[in-house]
Amino acid sequence: MVVCVDVLEHVVSPKKLLFQMKRVLKTGGLLCIVTPDYESLVAKILKEKWWHIRTDHIFYFSQKTLDLLTAKVGFSKKYTTSYGWTFSFDYWASRFANNWKYLYLLLEGLRK
Repeated sequence: MVVCVDVLEHVVSPKKLLFQMKRVLKTGGLLCIVTPDYESLVAKILKEKWWHIRTDHIFYFSQKTLDLLTAKVGFSKKYTTSYGWTFSFDYWASRFANNWKYLYLLLEGLRK
């Protein structure tokens, strides 16, 4: 098994990395990829303010583009899932500090 958690979006050549992963996997081996979904509901709502928009992210994937890329390398999809993240109230409030100052101040007031 090869596990690739929050890596693929950071590399210059994701396709080349996937070929390397395929090369080291034995027949019947599994590849697990975790990467932010550029077409998620939160990404669509926040647009350019989505917290996964970062200078260190070279590529952004949707489920469709990730499926196309992995298929080009020769992987077949077995299972896909989304998982929710759990964050504290303070974390969520801090996400709004730079881009939505008034919402941040409102949340800070509620917290206090």
